Amino acid sequence: MLLITPCGYAQSALTWCAYFNWAPWIYPAGDGYDGILIEQLTLFEKQHKIKTQAIDRKNWKRCQVDVVNGQIDMILGANKNSEREKVLAYLEKPAFINHSTVNAYALQHNNLVNQVEKLEQLKQYNLAINRGNSFGKTIDDFIASLEENKRRRLNTKKDIYKMILARRKDYLFSTEPNFQPTLNEYKETFPQLRQVKFKKIYSHKRHIPVFIVFTKKGHIYRDVNQLWLKTLEHYQASVNIKERINYHTAKAKNARN
Repeated sequence: MLLITPCGYAQSALTWCAYFNWAPWIYPAGDGYDGILIEQLTLFEKQHKIKTQAIDRKNWKRCQVDVVNGQIDMILGANKNSEREKVLAYLEKPAFINHSTVNAYALQHNNLVNQVEKLEQLKQYNLAINRGNSFGKTIDDFIASLEENKRRRLNTKKDIYKMILARRKDYLFSTEPNFQPTLNEYKETFPQLRQVKFKKIYSHKRHIPVFIVFTKKGHIYRDVNQLWLKTLEHYQASVNIKERINYHTAKAKNARN
């Protein structure tokens, strides 16, 4: 069955994927997800009578590739960079501004890796990073400037931990709120992580616009981009974003405890 709306959009459901463990923006809750992005998505569905369906891609890079290829319609929340803009369609305005801190973490007992004051000083160490990850222009540009032997792009976070535990790489980047919860999650299936601790060796404060992003295949972006902009305008005008961030930060934390 096709869903026909007053705007002429017709489809069984608008499919989407996301970086699902990204509180307070989106995080697992019960049998589904919650967060700022889910509030916006729910409002979009209600306002425009368009059904949506989550496609669970545990691999963040796989989510992006499937949207690029048109197998999934939309990414619910992504940073913007020049490479992604070549193959994905971004809304004109962001869903929110992510005021957060990105840290570099190394093994606490790795005495060869010390705290630095400037991003450029990390060039003396070796980085492990997820394929498809973006941390904003400043850090993305830094990563792109690294010599090939100073960085390694890996498919999963578990691969990153393996590299660091084996001392084949020295550090990883993570947003501050998500580092410990993600580490705790992987301790369940990767027991070696239970025996080690990490230290923060660099901090970078950022203010990054985050967007709803669409495949360029077909007419999905043409059909729904104005509808999404109306929804975001309504959402941003009707809520206290700081209160919603605090609410979802606390709820996600309680869900993990």
